[in-house]
Amino acid sequence: ALLGAQTDSNGATLMQVMDLGPGAYLRAARVLAPTLRTSAGCLILTLTAAASAPGQGGDLNTLAQQASAALVRQLAQELAPEVRVYGVCVPVLPRAADGSAMAMAPRQPDRDITAPHYLPDPTTWAATYLELLDPPDQRPASGSIVAAAGSTAIPGLVTLATV
Repeated sequence: ALLGAQTDSNGATLMQVMDLGPGAYLRAARVLAPTLRTSAGCLILTLTAAASAPGQGGDLNTLAQQASAALVRQLAQELAPEVRVYGVCVPVLPRAADGSAMAMAPRQPDRDITAPHYLPDPTTWAATYLELLDPPDQRPASGSIVAAAGSTAIPGLVTLATV
């Protein structure tokens, strides 16, 4: 929480989070833009639920995710119409202290709606990315931020079928 956070007097943690999140996406977009324009390509940024709603991962993560979501919309405007740009929000999986995925109980509909209560099959989420790569159907949705297929509801987002 913002008010209970440890002091970061020189802003190093903030700068690191912004550099590794939206800063890295911006640098990649700048490098890839010429090739994407030539090939009428697609740029898809992976985000978390914090890109659409507060309370989904702490103050610094929310700031970085919100900035990344804004970058999706800005890049879509700047690279249109040759390049389509999307954000795909995937739920944050609980992690153990060593970074490994934690075992989770079966999904319960009345629990937190932003985190899955099961370990998803990566091919489920991959379907969303593959759908967005289909130029004829998805060009009007450029700049959209959608929830990954198979995700539980993420506040403020729609599934690809409703975009």
